[in-house]
Amino acid sequence: MGQVRHSSLAMLGAAILLAAGCTEVPEESPKVVPVPAAALSSTAAVPVVPAATSAGPSGPTAIPTMTISPSRDGRPPVTREQAEQQIRELAEQAGDTPAVERLVTVFQDPAAETYWFVWPKSSGALCWGQRTWVAVARSCFAETTLPAGDTPALRAVLGPGVVDGGHWATVFLADQQKVGRISCNGSALTLTEAGSVRTPAGTRTLYTLVTPWAVSGTLPAEVLRDGAPAADTLTMGAPTGVKDDDPRFRDCR
Repeated sequence: MGQVRHSSLAMLGAAILLAAGCTEVPEESPKVVPVPAAALSSTAAVPVVPAATSAGPSGPTAIPTMTISPSRDGRPPVTREQAEQQIRELAEQAGDTPAVERLVTVFQDPAAETYWFVWPKSSGALCWGQRTWVAVARSCFAETTLPAGDTPALRAVLGPGVVDGGHWATVFLADQQKVGRISCNGSALTLTEAGSVRTPAGTRTLYTLVTPWAVSGTLPAEVLRDGAPAADTLTMGAPTGVKDDDPRFRDCR
């Protein structure tokens, strides 16, 4: 997969606070702490300011915590294992200790030192972390934005985020079902199953879409529920201020 482009910290913030329409943007700005170069070339702990966490099913989205990485010049690339360790330590300091041995890698580009992770907390809440060459960040989803109950559902959780080559990455979850195909305006999209997490609400499978444009609207999906074929839709909010003929965006119907 391609590398994530960042022209500024503001662009990074826009990418990691994510425009999927299912993650509430916190009222407070992300906390930013400079990081020594040595800390980013090993699995050493990244010093951060602890962030607030969700108060429960009706609580707010956690305030993202972010650390700034130094220039990549003169140091080896950060591996996925190192990125995961940095995100894990960041999460533990913020009180979002993962309830799994390994975080689910939902997007990665080792050449660009770009890694996106998702993990469940012991409470069943879902959190996310992003490591790029610019910064390390984490936050948690408000429980009210995730599927609940016994009804299977599809829900976007991260993205769309711009990646190399003018493409966009989007991560969504399938609650209590599996996705075999998803399309936009009749054309099948490239779909990758990233992994699954178990929560008190059931099994949630995470998928990644990489598309030539940022998707929005209604995306029909062919799914399996208890081994039987069924149909569902993934609904994504439309961006604001976008012209109808802008090739960077595609409205799916």
